Amino acid sequence: MIPPGAAPYSVGNAPLAAGDWPQAGGGQRMRLRLPRTALSMLLAPFLCVLLVAATEHVLEPEETGSSQALPQPDDLAIRAFGPADYGSATKAYADEIALGRERVNKAPGEWLREETLAAALLSDFSLSGNYATLSEAGSWLRNARNLAPEGSGPWLREAAFAMVNHDLAGAEAALAGAERVAVPNPASDQAEIAAMRGDIALYRGDMDAAERFYAIAEGTSASSTAFRRAALARSQGRFDAAMALFAKAARDGGGTPLSQARIALQLGITESARGRYDAARNWYDSALRLFPDYPLARLYRAETFALAGDTKTAIAEMEAVARREQWPDAMDALAMLYRTQGDRVRSRQWSARAGALWQQRLQLAPSAARAHAAEHELVFGDPQRALALARQDVAMRPHGASRILLANALLATGATDEALTQLRKAEASGWRSAPLYASIAEAALLLGDVATAEQATLHAEALNPEIFQPSRTVVWFGHG
Repeated sequence: MIPPGAAPYSVGNAPLAAGDWPQAGGGQRMRLRLPRTALSMLLAPFLCVLLVAATEHVLEPEETGSSQALPQPDDLAIRAFGPADYGSATKAYADEIALGRERVNKAPGEWLREETLAAALLSDFSLSGNYATLSEAGSWLRNARNLAPEGSGPWLREAAFAMVNHDLAGAEAALAGAERVAVPNPASDQAEIAAMRGDIALYRGDMDAAERFYAIAEGTSASSTAFRRAALARSQGRFDAAMALFAKAARDGGGTPLSQARIALQLGITESARGRYDAARNWYDSALRLFPDYPLARLYRAETFALAGDTKTAIAEMEAVARREQWPDAMDALAMLYRTQGDRVRSRQWSARAGALWQQRLQLAPSAARAHAAEHELVFGDPQRALALARQDVAMRPHGASRILLANALLATGATDEALTQLRKAEASGWRSAPLYASIAEAALLLGDVATAEQATLHAEALNPEIFQPSRTVVWFGHG
């Protein structure tokens, strides 16, 4: 059984327990960035009329006087035992996997033992990002399902695995299997099934349905969907609400060092999405105090150093993580930093290493790697290859981040009309982010629609006043 509310995969652009990886990071990056000052110069003859009209309808930043309690340090207090730092967690997961293998070897053909081993592998993947581990977990789960008698099986775990792999159809099939088990599901499992249906709806771009399923989950058992609802709120541009819900998740959740650090990371990502980079760094620092040496928090924090102009520190930190973890995401971010510094040799070296690793990941878990590989191709490789990958990703997950990624690939290949169509679909779904509106501004300007470009620019800046600053070129992770 998966603990209700544990959310062992990533939702929207909010990494969760088994997916501490930025979801479709490239979907939130822009191929081009139109600096606000440069755009204003282009539009100067039209601004006197447009700005009066546009400001009547510009998106208002979320109310600052929200009645929801914003996060406080005590919300993230450690209340439960668990590995105290990254090194001890890595060892604990390795020991868990070794024990799982031993138990399977001693009793081959027992599906519950194989599911337990798969669960250990998924836990390891949640921290290590090792796609070979993810692939092996899938193999054990498929075998466990085949061994399980009629009316039983590892259905909830399979659904979680499918979500990690961005396989919404596979997740739905697994949830249907979970509802057909011979022994009625306990309330906690029923709540998790409803919550996962909400996650599927969110990835399908149906935010209203996601809200409804989360409400069903909350009403079915005492479990909390605060983390999931926080991810939803952030994707809608409701940043204060997201912060308050993440704080609630910290109070309601397991309270281990790692779980609290993951929430601190999400709080930082939320602040970054609205351009509050100093506040974001404070939360990343908190994540590292709660769970020392947490590599993903190190990467996000390094990015804030780059945004503050301390590129030397940013490069040193990112390179340390990239070398130790062998994460292509980190290598891509590092390559971008070197590119902004004019060091094209090192930039090409790191992007080439990242590209080779993305190809390996596409072989091991193509659906899980596709969006990230598309971002790599869009920035460092072949835009046509990026376009093909992005189309496949939208076919599987037609939510806002995937549509923005596809739109930027379309812009890079000259299909501006189709790009704007994708962006409008993301907007119509309820997705609200500064990169969305910045991309709309770019597409509209390329099409000669100055009024729409200016309106979208104002929307983007309402969500993140820093979105068009030149320093944003270094952002790879905390894009918003």
